[in-house]
Amino acid sequence: MIKSLRTCAVTLLLFFTQQLYGADYSYTRDVFSFDVIMQSNDTAIFVFTVPNKMYFCIGFGNSMSSVDMLLVQANGVSSLAYDLWSVNHNTPKTDSIQNIDYQFEANTTHVKFYVTRKIATGDTSQDYKIDLHQSYGTFSMKLPFAKLIQNITINGTKGNITESIVGAEDEAKKFFQIHGWILWGAWGIFGFIQLLTTRYFKQIRWSIWIHIISGWLILLATFIMSLLAIAREEWEVKHDFHTILGTIVLAYVGFVNISGFITKQKWLKKLPMRDIHKFSGFLIIIISQVAIISGVFSYSEQFLEEDERSPLGIVQIVIFFFFWIALEIRYQFMIRSKVSSSDRYRLVTMKEFNRLIQEGRKLVILDDLIIDVAKYIFDHPGGPQVLDGNIGRDISKFFYGGYQYENFSGKQDNHAHSDSANLVVASLTIGRLEKNYSKEYQTQLIQDQITAGEQTRTFVFQGNTIRQGLQTFYKDIQMIGKHFLVYNTRNLKAKRHYTICNCLLPEAYSEYLRVIEEFTEEPSKSLLFNEKLINEVAKNRIPLTIKNYKQPRGLSQMIHTEKAGEKYMIKGPLGKGLEIHFSGVHLAFTAGTGCLVFLDLVAHLIRKNLDLLDKEENEMLSNTNFKFIFYLSFPNRQQAIGLALCEGLEKITKAKGKNNFELRVRLSNESKEQWNETFITQQIQNNPGIKRVWVCGPPKMNETFDKTLQKEEKGGRLPKASFEIM
Repeated sequence: MIKSLRTCAVTLLLFFTQQLYGADYSYTRDVFSFDVIMQSNDTAIFVFTVPNKMYFCIGFGNSMSSVDMLLVQANGVSSLAYDLWSVNHNTPKTDSIQNIDYQFEANTTHVKFYVTRKIATGDTSQDYKIDLHQSYGTFSMKLPFAKLIQNITINGTKGNITESIVGAEDEAKKFFQIHGWILWGAWGIFGFIQLLTTRYFKQIRWSIWIHIISGWLILLATFIMSLLAIAREEWEVKHDFHTILGTIVLAYVGFVNISGFITKQKWLKKLPMRDIHKFSGFLIIIISQVAIISGVFSYSEQFLEEDERSPLGIVQIVIFFFFWIALEIRYQFMIRSKVSSSDRYRLVTMKEFNRLIQEGRKLVILDDLIIDVAKYIFDHPGGPQVLDGNIGRDISKFFYGGYQYENFSGKQDNHAHSDSANLVVASLTIGRLEKNYSKEYQTQLIQDQITAGEQTRTFVFQGNTIRQGLQTFYKDIQMIGKHFLVYNTRNLKAKRHYTICNCLLPEAYSEYLRVIEEFTEEPSKSLLFNEKLINEVAKNRIPLTIKNYKQPRGLSQMIHTEKAGEKYMIKGPLGKGLEIHFSGVHLAFTAGTGCLVFLDLVAHLIRKNLDLLDKEENEMLSNTNFKFIFYLSFPNRQQAIGLALCEGLEKITKAKGKNNFELRVRLSNESKEQWNETFITQQIQNNPGIKRVWVCGPPKMNETFDKTLQKEEKGGRLPKASFEIM
């Protein structure tokens, strides 16, 4: 007897049929029927009539996600019925608990199934009631024929019926194959390229652009394939490990790319975006490799039999990390086994270096190394302008993060270059500058003395053995302006250059003040200078005058606050020096500690004008045609460095009737004079016969002078290659 459906929790959702043999088959004679008979208030009998070699399936729910289903497969006496569970639009799985009983009657053409099933099995997560206006009558459905419509693919089964539904490779399997291979290419191949271009092979041409392009390809592939996979799940994120990990990668990869873009554009300078991008990049590559192997496991579990499980995930992760570890070992070995530049490169004189620059070579100097940057300018992560704007110059202060090149745009920041950058430098180096000493030397702090205020002091660093190049006096004036590289092994990132300024060695400084004072009191008196202080023998100590900029973890802060005995590594002398000409006008514009670069030249002129030089030294500069005009700027007289020497030289020069020195002092608390473009241009025009112009001050001052002097050079008012931004 047919009972009422009443408020049955059954919603007939799906009917899909297909003949199992051949796509081009007429369905007009295939007759299906489907009836539901209520056996009791909680049990229904589903009656199906299905042609042989066909199947019929219905689902209970309002979508294909989390739906209980019934499937009957007509195969004569071997016919079967299944209780299925549909997770999504993919082929449903056989339910772990079969909540059905069934019987069937088979003849030569059709099979009639009687499937008994509880109305509420407890399986479905989408139960809801359907209110019926009528509570009597029968409910039956028949499909008299089905016509195959072109371009519609329906997944079916064929062959022997087993405990699971076995069919031809379906659309879901194909999708996840494509999904897996594309994302493996993105993170397995392009992810490895990211590592190569950002750490191990930065020196190759276009490495930065390869890094950027591959990064955006990874982003594109991840977004497209991940969103397509989520869409297949009706925009629901499953709670399995691979889906969760993939969702993390999807969200994280956007952040990594955006942080890289911000780093490239020099935005958000107050945040360490370069470090954030670097750390997040390494982290997402590791996460992505785990996502790859979990994806292979998920695919194998869903689509492959136990004996068909793919080992590709394990193979991928083993190969990936094997090569990563091998490259890192090679990288660390190369860093630690760098051969000293003095053993690898030929010596180049300053004369030869300047000639190569005049011939158009794109050369820069880093410590003692001469680097050809022609092929690397446009690959430089900081932009081509940093290298292109410093051709022929010493770039060491930028390399170690002491200075920034652009100071008004707000896009540049100080950047201490990494070991990877050192490998790039090694690949571009063509020679070593003469009169440079590249061997590192361990010293300890033994003495300090206030030079100008509490924040500027002269420190003496002393080693255990005598070292060539380490001297407290250099007779050759071409050593003036060279510098030492100093760092503490407890903070390898804080490396700074401090200029040679031997006249501020406490005993030497006192001697210069003594002869100045004696000359001032009695100009006609014959003076002697302590010969021990102008002895050019190699020593084991060096004086360096250092201002404390009070930067947390900064080297100057460390030197000023550490006790005597603290160990420091020094390397030098290094750099171009001032390249002082025998004759002609030489201008130096300095602010603050920038004056230190030129105080040894002041000391040389003190002894020259007092006739205290030997013949060799005296002939280094013209007695009649050399002139040094020294522009000094300090906040006030209390913070002035070496001013007593400069004013002493000025007195001596005037008293002796010489014309080789002029002093121009600007004290900010006494003068409002601005060193702007107009001022700079006037000084160039007022001093004909200029051979050299030096600028050494804060970054913004340096940049202002650089731009103005370039205009003067292009306008023909300043000789080419005559100015240097120290």
